[in-house]
Amino acid sequence: MVKPEQYKVFHVDWANRELSHVELIEYESVPASPQYTLFHNLFTQNDTIVISFSTSHPAVKLPDHAKNTPYTKLRWGNKYLYPDFGYDTGGVYGTLSIKGVSWYVFVPWAAVVEIVGETTGTLETWTNK
Repeated sequence: MVKPEQYKVFHVDWANRELSHVELIEYESVPASPQYTLFHNLFTQNDTIVISFSTSHPAVKLPDHAKNTPYTKLRWGNKYLYPDFGYDTGGVYGTLSIKGVSWYVFVPWAAVVEIVGETTGTLETWTNK
């Protein structure tokens, strides 16, 4: 059982696209990033969200052909039915169709430089450090 002071880390073998193992990690409370807070607020308002992010961030998981530009955008929201969609204080993730092929994508909040709420007209940008 996961206690509030623990979180699960899923280790994935990306080459074979399979879960290799799960571990529980102890942590002290991690503050939510402004990107997470805005994404969460827009998502709970049923907004469609476009995130722009640096493809060179080491934790970004994208297919190689999607890393051809330094920044890219992805659209997330309740109207898109991604079976494994999720977000947490670490980032946003799920399997998306890119050029007709399904790919698991992970974008850490540290890589996000812009969030747009298409329905609400919200726009916020951050400097990528």
